[in-house]
Amino acid sequence: MHLVLPNDYPYVLLTASSYAFLNVYQANNVGRQRKASGIKYPQVYADKVQQDANPAAFKFNCAQRAHYNTLESANGVLFGTLVTGLRYPMLATGMGVLYFVGRILFTMGYTANGPDGRGKYGGFIGGTMPYIFALSTAWTAFQMLGLKF
Repeated sequence: MHLVLPNDYPYVLLTASSYAFLNVYQANNVGRQRKASGIKYPQVYADKVQQDANPAAFKFNCAQRAHYNTLESANGVLFGTLVTGLRYPMLATGMGVLYFVGRILFTMGYTANGPDGRGKYGGFIGGTMPYIFALSTAWTAFQMLGLKF
């Protein structure tokens, strides 16, 4: 198989690189919430007693969970961005931008408002994109195999 990258593929790479900045943003958010809550390393989450005694500990848990939630989908989204971009670079770029913005909104909402805030600012967008990337990646593979439906 001979692989030729589309002319617009650099946009795909730029979008994929934005996920590293998303990770840094979320890690810094967790660090700020950790400091405010007084939860020391290596404790990953505040326990129930700490959370009930200190509202900042609850916010720390929410920030930590928002970050972990993103990490749970990051590999599939990155793979989907790069593969979908082989055939549909601007689609992959657009989907990646939606994922990036959606995850920022998700993190802001979850950190500020707890679990009820996860979709408050439009964060649901980032949550749906991993599924859409899974479909677009499979579709791209089918197209590359020459399969028609």
